[in-house]
Amino acid sequence: MKRNAGVCVLALVAALASLTSCDDMNDEGANRPVIAGEALADPAVIQHESLYYLYGTAANANHYDVFVSQDGQSWEKHGTVFARDSNLLWAPDVFPDPPSGRFYLYYSLEFSAGVAVADSPLGPFVDTGILIEDAIDAHMYFEDGHYFLYYATTGEKIRTLEQMGKRIFGGMLESLFGDEESMLSSNIYVQRMRSPTETSGEAALLLQPSEPWEKGYSMWVVEAPWLLKEKNRYYLMYSGGPTHESSYAIGIATADSPLGPFHKSAQNPLLYSTSDAAVFGRKVDGPGHHSVVRENDGRYRIYFHQNASRLNLGMGRRYTARGELLIDDAGTLEVRLGDDSQLPRNHAGTRGSRHGARP
Repeated sequence: MKRNAGVCVLALVAALASLTSCDDMNDEGANRPVIAGEALADPAVIQHESLYYLYGTAANANHYDVFVSQDGQSWEKHGTVFARDSNLLWAPDVFPDPPSGRFYLYYSLEFSAGVAVADSPLGPFVDTGILIEDAIDAHMYFEDGHYFLYYATTGEKIRTLEQMGKRIFGGMLESLFGDEESMLSSNIYVQRMRSPTETSGEAALLLQPSEPWEKGYSMWVVEAPWLLKEKNRYYLMYSGGPTHESSYAIGIATADSPLGPFHKSAQNPLLYSTSDAAVFGRKVDGPGHHSVVRENDGRYRIYFHQNASRLNLGMGRRYTARGELLIDDAGTLEVRLGDDSQLPRNHAGTRGSRHGARP
């Protein structure tokens, strides 16, 4: 389908603007930040010895800090655990490895996925190098002695924001004239692992952008995979649409195996933009790139980032928010926000623990 040229131009402006960061964060009228004053995106939360550890993408995207909490609500900053001389360091995932007792940090650096290791969730993490080229958003899942690494990739060799901008612009121009196949697209894969730092065999394709909400004006995206197992069902949670657009949202796909095949839910998206204060209490804008943890009270919590302001296009003005993830007896997922208001089921008719099953 051809797109309106004016809309495409605006989308390009949004894409380019998102490649810069802003100094301050304004959360007025928005779902409350977990950590006030911190422009923190791509939150990864783990639990270790009754404490919670939160890592995320910094506003200047050149380091990862760690925040520690006893209850998931009040957080204390414990400083930098990993840094690089680059402003393309994104999307951390920290994996507590049961066999070794060590902690593995999967990082996205200049559109490739690497891994670092530490003896404590407080770091410092020592780099072991790039694990997978042309990959981002790596997430490790472990079950019954087997390791599975999930990640997103465009399948193209992109190393800089300039290359990304040119590729997006070229694809948008061609799609304007009917060639939608040339639009830049991101897919989700799974890679079997021998260990937290060694791959085994070839990666397998799991998800591609196929739904309207996953197809933005600047690119088509499924990314930020997170695997959750509940009652012998595997939920591959992911984000769809470009991260800088308000259409960015969270979806789910289910399978009977961590290797798939995964089937997208008819309820998608699970978490999406809204400004309906009567229903939600607070605005949600562009929610995505989340993590899930089962907290001390036995409930699942979902941590995600969202835009501080719909008028701002800078990626440095995203912050981390928190809600409760509910799973009913039929296996249906729902999200309840911090104000205890529950997200309704799909508004458009299309709508944990990483170590094995919940007890």
